[in-house]
Amino acid sequence: MAFNINDDENAPYIYVTIAGSHTDSEMLEFQDAIFDCIGFSWRDQIIDYSALEEYLVTAPGIIEYIEYASGRGALMTLSSKRRIAFVAPSDLVYGMSRVFQSNADLLPGERRVFRRREDAEAWLQTQRN
Repeated sequence: MAFNINDDENAPYIYVTIAGSHTDSEMLEFQDAIFDCIGFSWRDQIIDYSALEEYLVTAPGIIEYIEYASGRGALMTLSSKRRIAFVAPSDLVYGMSRVFQSNADLLPGERRVFRRREDAEAWLQTQRN
C-alpha cells in the first residue's frame, strides 16, 4: 500500500490518498501514521481511495482497526466534531467503507462515504458554514 497524508495546517482538512493495494495489516500501519499527524485530534479528513488498485481489507480487519483505535490513549483527545469523508468510487470500497462507518460508533466524530471527491468536499464545507 502506498498512502500519502497531507496535514498542511493551511489546508482546510487532512487529505489522505491511498493507492496500490490495501490489506488488513496495512490499515493498521496507516492508523499509526494518521494518529501521528499534528492536526489529527481536531481536523476534518478526506480519505480518498480513487487511486486504489486492489482492496483486500476484510470485515474482521475493519473491526480490528476500530478496536485498535478504541484502545489508543489518544482517542480521548479526539474532537467529537471531527468529520471524516471517505471517497470510494468503486462498489467494493464503497461498501466496505460503509461497513467501517456502521461499526465506528465508538470513535469520536462523524463519517460519511461518497463516490466523488467533490461531494465529500461539499459536505465538509456545508458542515463548516
